[in-house]
Amino acid sequence: MWSGILDGGRKLWSSIFGNTENEQARKHQENLAAGKRFEAEWRAIQGRTWFDSLVDGINRLIRPSLVISVLALFWLVAVDPIQFAVVMQGMKLIPQELWAVLAAIVSFYLGTRNGVKRMTSVSPDKVEKVVANIERIRTLNEDKEPRRATATPRAKG
Repeated sequence: MWSGILDGGRKLWSSIFGNTENEQARKHQENLAAGKRFEAEWRAIQGRTWFDSLVDGINRLIRPSLVISVLALFWLVAVDPIQFAVVMQGMKLIPQELWAVLAAIVSFYLGTRNGVKRMTSVSPDKVEKVVANIERIRTLNEDKEPRRATATPRAKG
């Protein structure tokens, strides 16, 4: 009689709060499996050539280089807004086809799929407009006079 009551209480307790022994055993098995996968990965590396390592290294540089490039643009806009504007005007000359290729490459490496909606080429009018914008931006930079620190004498007294 007491064993039935205690056994029922144990089952109720484990159903509410979980069975810690089973949970610990499951976590232990997961850790062992992760260790075996890690060991298998490192065993596969031992038989590789220098070329395999080089290609692996290049493949691992894609995402960090994309992030660093975007951060460099933010840095450029903070440090030299005129040069940033010139760079962005130059970007307008890149044909849509190249943007589509870049989008395909980036989406491949980042694991997403993007559809290309339309492809157009750069018209001569657009090139002339961009060149005019660049010239206008450069004249803004030339018109600036360098700031000079002027000391004002303090009044004594």
